[in-house]
Amino acid sequence: YLKVNNHIESLQDSCWLLDAWKTFGKHFNNVFLDRTYYADQYKWMEFWRWKLAEMTFYAKQSQNTELINKSIDQFIMKLECFIKKEQFDAIAITPWSIDRKNQLLWFLKSRLKTLNLPFVNIIKYFPNNISIPQKSLKTREQRIQNARNTIFIDDKNAKKYNKVFLIDDFVWSWSTLNETASKLKSEWIKEVIWFAFVWNLNLDYEVINEV
Repeated sequence: YLKVNNHIESLQDSCWLLDAWKTFGKHFNNVFLDRTYYADQYKWMEFWRWKLAEMTFYAKQSQNTELINKSIDQFIMKLECFIKKEQFDAIAITPWSIDRKNQLLWFLKSRLKTLNLPFVNIIKYFPNNISIPQKSLKTREQRIQNARNTIFIDDKNAKKYNKVFLIDDFVWSWSTLNETASKLKSEWIKEVIWFAFVWNLNLDYEVINEV
């Protein structure tokens, strides 16, 4: 346990977010994100889910608003610290493909509005109105193609931003994030830094199907 805890602490930045950049860079030929961070590991080896991962898992499953806000409370101060330190021009929230009554990311967006930063409008478009969730696709190549064909920047102000903070909740394959960063950079945004509530260090372990 102490070895695992020491490893986690070694990944933390000055705002206590975990740096995933070294691992991320190994798994993509074309990398469009500039840096990557997350708040909690989905599974820490034999110790299974840690507090935020466990809480966020059940918040997303149950759609319980109290639990959603409690999960956001676990890291919101770290996130605000990071956003202020990095001096972002705007925040971007990855669009969801599954309709839920209470979306985790919608609640987080509401909480972050107090920072008075603009939000880049990103949309998901599904041909023939058929939604294909990323978790239903088994290979990274399929997820990359699905993200490339469905995610679009719909914001006339996007070209004004140099540095954007891209946020997601649960992440496994990184495909959506990397492709979204590609679309943002096609709008002449120079730097895209990413954050997720929960990520998994072992990219062979399927998180999203559980969520």
